[in-house]
Amino acid sequence: MIHTYGAISMIGGTGFFEVFTLASRKHVHIQPREYVLRWVFAVCICFFCVSFVLANKFSSRVFSSFCCADQWRVPTDADIKSAIANGHYGVAVEDSKAKDAGGMLLYDTASG
Repeated sequence: MIHTYGAISMIGGTGFFEVFTLASRKHVHIQPREYVLRWVFAVCICFFCVSFVLANKFSSRVFSSFCCADQWRVPTDADIKSAIANGHYGVAVEDSKAKDAGGMLLYDTASG
């Protein structure tokens, strides 16, 4: 899920600013062929962003039942002690806050 947000932010942000630039054509000097080509690419960006999100949602539902699902859970005291023992003090603080609030954190990413 984190990967999806990052990818969509990067690709979607590029697409957003491209559309914004093309929509303000009066202030940007672009040749007609380049203008059309950039619109084609902007539409492709939008299409592939939506496709990426849908494929991610579909695959996470399909694979979560038998393989490779992310594991989310509330951190335990053992997790906090392990983080401190390994010198990951920021992780220990984050785990402690999540434990106190009853919030779930990503324990194990999809693997398999």
